Amino acid sequence: KMSERDNHERKRKRVDCQRCHRPTPTCICVALPEVSISLTRSRIIVLQHPHEKKRKNRSLPLVELCFDQKSTITSTSNEHVTSLPSPSLPDFNCIVSKRLGNQVDPGLMDIIQNPDQPFLLLYPSNDAVPLKEVLDKLRQRDNGELINDDANIDVNERQLGVNPTPKTDDKRITLFFLDATWKYAKEMLKACKSHDSWPSHAITVKLSKNDIPAAMFKPRRFDIRTPPCESHLSTAETIAHVLRIVEDNDEIFDILMKPLDLMVQQWHSFFEETTNN
Repeated sequence: KMSERDNHERKRKRVDCQRCHRPTPTCICVALPEVSISLTRSRIIVLQHPHEKKRKNRSLPLVELCFDQKSTITSTSNEHVTSLPSPSLPDFNCIVSKRLGNQVDPGLMDIIQNPDQPFLLLYPSNDAVPLKEVLDKLRQRDNGELINDDANIDVNERQLGVNPTPKTDDKRITLFFLDATWKYAKEMLKACKSHDSWPSHAITVKLSKNDIPAAMFKPRRFDIRTPPCESHLSTAETIAHVLRIVEDNDEIFDILMKPLDLMVQQWHSFFEETTNN
């Protein structure tokens, strides 16, 4: 049995990869893209619960590694972050906090609260609208085809954006995700919506079963964490499917799944080795 001193010495001598920040034996850099993902139609903002940040078996860092590391921002509720003008904001943004508010980077809050830019919250609530239906209506709006009395989707023009052509040069859709357990995610969403910083034009959307091709679905894919059911998607899987649809690029899904699948494979190998010994 390893003593506490031996365990401390092992951790002290452990060498982590400079890119993926994982222990060298479990480095996943071989699965990361040679060319980082670049988004043209959307921007990601993730609100991560502080408890989730402390977990080692998270899928979100794998997503972040696939983007240009110079264009990722992680802001926490107890640190000051220099505000960036909206055109300079990165494709991937992570906020470590229980809700939106004054503690969040002002540049991000400007984007979130801008009524001229669509803000889509990915959350499978009863009132959530299928993602593709909202995207179709956004295209109709931008093409001048939106009919005021269109009642096919319960989304009004204020939510889609006040102006067909945004006043800013940045016309991308803001995709907002919650990274937490279901219990904490519900609490975070309630806290966000009860605060005056929550955007009034937010649209809650969800992935439909038809949005996920059978060839791209793997039950319990991220089983490092115990999923509530076999159809449950990890944060990384959800982001990958949403980006694939919004950016109209299936390759994004494949890129994001490679490091996740490798991490899971390594975990299973380690578990089997430990069990056999």
